[in-house]
Amino acid sequence: MYKLIAIVVLITVSQTYGETGVCSWYGDLPAGALTADGEVFNENALTAAHKTLPFGTMVTASCNGKSVTVRINDRGPFVAGRILDLSKAAGAVLALANARNINQAGLDLIKVSEGFRANFYGDPVGIRTIGYGHNCQAKGCDSIHAPITQAQGEALLHQDLVGFQNCVENAVPFVNDNQFAALVSFSFNEGCGAFEGSTLLKDVKAKNYAAAANEFGKWVYAGGKVLPGLVTRRANEKALFLR
Repeated sequence: MYKLIAIVVLITVSQTYGETGVCSWYGDLPAGALTADGEVFNENALTAAHKTLPFGTMVTASCNGKSVTVRINDRGPFVAGRILDLSKAAGAVLALANARNINQAGLDLIKVSEGFRANFYGDPVGIRTIGYGHNCQAKGCDSIHAPITQAQGEALLHQDLVGFQNCVENAVPFVNDNQFAALVSFSFNEGCGAFEGSTLLKDVKAKNYAAAANEFGKWVYAGGKVLPGLVTRRANEKALFLR
């Protein structure tokens, strides 16, 4: 089991290799589980899995002003768009191992709602966009060279979601995983500011979940028009929120 944590910058200690991408940490593994180099996995050791770096390579992973140096002793992550799996101890050093992330149901909802575009396009209100709803106006696209792959699109999506996950977690840390995922999807689409000023959030804070669920359906307009895609998305968010 893997748990997504954040976007990290990975540089070998010898500074001969560098990479930026999504990092995750191992969840609980069976006692005695072996890594790809034959070691018994130790969640308390500062180790990590990488797809290609030689076993024994020392790399430094940096995120949000924190860094940890780990030894590569396993292969992975075997998930599109991710570059490194950290041991639990290494994740704890980055103070991100317990960060809350959207569940698979929410991630799938966003991916289906946004759709994937390998090339730049204008969203319903004309904002330059690529991948799974990556907003060039808000997030920047200078370093993105189209066409991109779906794996690159998913990596961008994970990166984009970090701020919205934090937005929801800071506002309502007590919600369950499906409620959290629905609210992250809503915030990703409408913006954290809109979420923070919404009646939806007020109802969730009051734990009036039935009323909160009914608020999703009010957010179906773009450019002053009702968009069928938003009607479908809000219905799916409501259903996930109530699941």
